[in-house]
Amino acid sequence: MYSPKIKPELVTNLYHLKHNKTGKPMTFMVNEAVTDYINKQKQTPIMSGRNEIKNGEKTNELEIDT
Repeated sequence: MYSPKIKPELVTNLYHLKHNKTGKPMTFMVNEAVTDYINKQKQTPIMSGRNEIKNGEKTNELEIDT
């Protein structure tokens, strides 16, 4: 199974949240945050960035896929 690496500073922040604020296990907080993020992304239209060159100038146009 794939196990992504979490940045050490995020682990430190989670540790401090656990001991100073929430008392929740770090894995619970990570699962909660990822679940919230995924649910939020499901409700947002998909935006794909596209860089193009027009008249010698670079543009950044966005297309919205619904």
